[in-house]
Amino acid sequence: MKRNLLVLYGAILLIPVFINYGLLSWSAPGVYDDPRAWLGFLGSFLGIIGAISIAIMNARNQTLKDEIKEIKAGRSYVILTDFNARADLESVVTHENSRLIETPGYEWMKKQIKIENIKISDINTSFLKISQVGNSKVILNCSINIEYKGKEKKIFPELKINIGAIEQDIEVFVPIVPENIDLGKEVSLVKVIVEYITLMGEKMKYTLDYDSLKESHSVVDNKKETILIESEFSISKWTYPNKLKPKSIR
Repeated sequence: MKRNLLVLYGAILLIPVFINYGLLSWSAPGVYDDPRAWLGFLGSFLGIIGAISIAIMNARNQTLKDEIKEIKAGRSYVILTDFNARADLESVVTHENSRLIETPGYEWMKKQIKIENIKISDINTSFLKISQVGNSKVILNCSINIEYKGKEKKIFPELKINIGAIEQDIEVFVPIVPENIDLGKEVSLVKVIVEYITLMGEKMKYTLDYDSLKESHSVVDNKKETILIESEFSISKWTYPNKLKPKSIR
């Protein structure tokens, strides 16, 4: 460390010596006029180089700012709600291109309903409804990870689903039904994480944490997560009312 400081101070002390003997007393064959005129030209030339360098740096910085602004303007945000409705969603009116994700637990529930000779319209279950808002018409490579538990605090295996693309005005319904659960048993959500990519190539993440009662929207860049919005929420129970003209999403 001391040696580096000595070298640094030595270099600083040599700068005036270099300017005096290297520039102020400099002359060479082929140089017309006196050295002061040549040094004036050299100073102007170096000034032009400096001005061009500054202009290039400013242009690059402005381009970077424009790119960041465009990325922010192209962000879309996930909206997620959980609700209770008929297992066949017949009472839910939604866009014709909305989707119901038939998870393994949902398939198992339908088999149990058939075995016990029960009408699916007589069974209610919980769903997650996922949609997106923003300037982007679609989000890509969307995946959802659901953690839930039973009333007896039994932790079920996490449910991981690759949803794909979600367009604006489209709703995706995910049944909150673990496999091998008895009909009528209650299930509570623990945490829901939705990850997706915007049309600008930005990776975003939505987290709904039922333990801390907080939800957040964040950006993920090289595994570094930056929270954009974080807020608290309260749990409420709700269901879709019966419609005069029900329209199935299936």
